[in-house]
Amino acid sequence: MSFFEQNSDLKQRLDIYESLLLKWATSLNLVAKSTLSNIRVRHFEDSLQLLPFLNQGDRIVDLGSGAGFPGMVLAMYGFNVTLVDSDQKKCVFLENVSRETNTPVKIVCSRVEQFVSAEKFDVVSARGVASLSTLIEISEHLIRKEHSKGLFLKGENVDIELSNIPTDRILKKQSLIHPNSYIIEYRY
Repeated sequence: MSFFEQNSDLKQRLDIYESLLLKWATSLNLVAKSTLSNIRVRHFEDSLQLLPFLNQGDRIVDLGSGAGFPGMVLAMYGFNVTLVDSDQKKCVFLENVSRETNTPVKIVCSRVEQFVSAEKFDVVSARGVASLSTLIEISEHLIRKEHSKGLFLKGENVDIELSNIPTDRILKKQSLIHPNSYIIEYRY
């Protein structure tokens, strides 16, 4: 039995999300076309790989949310998530997903550098947005500082990105979804 079959509410939400993604993908550049035939694994399960790194009650800010990975999937799982993206059309897509799946999430249409929040976050997440050093730099103003972390889904060139990051702040774990991908936990 797959993870999705164990949680019928999540499965129903992801079914709706998948249909919206397929519908909107033709007009927006949400995900690579080559991944549309395998949305469950490539996008949903990839996002859910972050669960072991999260604590109940974590407040998450997802940078460059785009199609909503990993942030929207984590919100469907029950986390308090703020999605930040500068593309107005992608924000409209995310609003539709939130409404159609009845998933409470805050959507901010802004560049991360310009996003000012009274709320400070426990976790910063991102997938395929910018280099690791850039992500760390542009998110500093959003975190609580104490015990905060970044969870970044990265590809095969991650070692180049890690070369200028202090190793005592990094945990690198191989992805369960792609052999050439990694989850990077950065402790702020």
